[in-house]
Amino acid sequence: MILLNQLASGHQRGYAFSVWVGPPHTLARRASEGRPVGITDMRRIPAILVAVGIVLTGCSFSSRPATYRVTGTVTMQGKPVAGAAVIFVPTGTDGDAASAITDSEGKYALTTWQAGDGARPGEYRVKVSKQEETAVDPSKMVRNVPLEEDQKYVESKKPRPPAKSLVPSKYQDDSSSGLSHTVPKGSSTFDIELK
Repeated sequence: MILLNQLASGHQRGYAFSVWVGPPHTLARRASEGRPVGITDMRRIPAILVAVGIVLTGCSFSSRPATYRVTGTVTMQGKPVAGAAVIFVPTGTDGDAASAITDSEGKYALTTWQAGDGARPGEYRVKVSKQEETAVDPSKMVRNVPLEEDQKYVESKKPRPPAKSLVPSKYQDDSSSGLSHTVPKGSSTFDIELK
């Protein structure tokens, strides 16, 4: 609630605005006692903000288990594999998966919750996948069409074949890839050579 308080101290007479934070009955009581309404309560706001900040900080990322940086390079036939998805799947029931996408040099840095934060310590099976990117023909892009015409198009169109894998299929499943890594309590490197 915004209030207008009259100032009558010394030579100055005028009005000042203040913000009241509290129940209306307390506001009426303060006004009837002749105390400035809202000014003393404004001094409490920094303390309230600090308390709220402490509570919110306590509820943030501190409850998450520790993660450790894991980096590496994915290569196939001695050449880096760009744009591959690398996924670490925990072998136990207590872990969290971590993943990354390789850059143009085939390098990756795992992410569990925040970009590049790594993985929780433990045993992981690893899978790698990369699909062929299909070019989009601009003449076949979405355009505004009546619902009936759109429905005819959808019904007559054959399903698109699955994207072609650019890595051997055994690497796309963590149980058949043959790749595993133990993440220690510290930084580690795991380079992957696809054959």
